[in-house]
Amino acid sequence: MRAEDIIRLESLVERKSWKAYDGLYQLDETVLDSLNAILRVIDEKERDFMFNILEDYLIIRDYSDYIRTLFKKILQNIPNNNIIFSPIKDNKAERPKSGDAFLYEIHTLKGLLHNKKIEIVDTPWNQKCRNENNYHIVVDDFIGSGTQFITMIDNLRSDGIDSKIRAVCAIVIQEEARRSLEDRGYFVISCINRSRAIGNPEGPFKEDIHAAYSVYDGIEFRTACSKDYRRGYGGVEASVTMKSTPNNTLPIFWHQGKKKWPAPFPRP
Repeated sequence: MRAEDIIRLESLVERKSWKAYDGLYQLDETVLDSLNAILRVIDEKERDFMFNILEDYLIIRDYSDYIRTLFKKILQNIPNNNIIFSPIKDNKAERPKSGDAFLYEIHTLKGLLHNKKIEIVDTPWNQKCRNENNYHIVVDDFIGSGTQFITMIDNLRSDGIDSKIRAVCAIVIQEEARRSLEDRGYFVISCINRSRAIGNPEGPFKEDIHAAYSVYDGIEFRTACSKDYRRGYGGVEASVTMKSTPNNTLPIFWHQGKKKWPAPFPRP
């Protein structure tokens, strides 16, 4: 790796305050170490591509300030006094989802929603969610494609439940998912809207998106990820790491697989 690449990476990590996330995946490994590992196994052209992605890559681990921002938007836009929160999850889910953990953090700060009667329930199948007097908001920390939400709605209907969900709340949402949910009539409350990492016509690769895809696909091929996750699950092209890295994020950042690709932000 070129000396200028090392300097550029160190500057990027410093500027984005990523040193705060040192030791998240291995106790003795820094974010700089993790990113160095992936940059060492790709060529010069691919490294230039990677730096463009990293410049806009988003890492959020502390949710408190973002929840306060979401609460302000709720107070400004939702006049209803009775609000019920539930996670975006399927009733058949066998393990906790990111929405469950996010809901817990909302619960710890719910007192900030002044003059509102707040209910927190662990599933949208809860009987309280069917009360028309409650303004039902479903939550997750990140929404990539919106398919998990749509699947949940379909399953509620197949169980004969007339969903009273009116709003969807997330810290980060991909722009295409936001538009899809709004087109379906849901009010979307978010802090950050994100575009595709590569295919964004206003992004860093706008001059030749086809060439950028070619470079990316060459890197991704070495991860040996399944076709379901190519360019992120659902083809979302997210470049986001929350408390866990969503599978909608480009798999070069999280997929290790049998080939032990040096993913800097692996999923648990």
